[in-house]
Amino acid sequence: MPTFLDYAGLPPSIAASDYSSGVSLLRAQDPARLVLVSSIDFPERNRQLALVSRSSKFLVWKESSGSRAFRIISTSDAEDISAERSEAEGGNALGFLNETYRRFFLRTR
Repeated sequence: MPTFLDYAGLPPSIAASDYSSGVSLLRAQDPARLVLVSSIDFPERNRQLALVSRSSKFLVWKESSGSRAFRIISTSDAEDISAERSEAEGGNALGFLNETYRRFFLRTR
């Protein structure tokens, strides 16, 4: 939502923090930012998702036990070439996932 309102250029501009915990993608970003990529049937049918940074991709598996039980199953660089990442970098990625999982969406059937 912050990106859409920023693009609309509504005067006076509204601080994103007034209505969202997100940020506009049209503004400078945190270099440590992670983006979560998952499928529409996550986690019911597909328990796999990806966390992507500027230089790394983490393929993550959602365990069936616990709402926030995840493990990294592979890592690569930005070009999808398999690459080892430090435990700290992987820990930061899992920390982000555990902190934000199900915060921004609610699925109903």
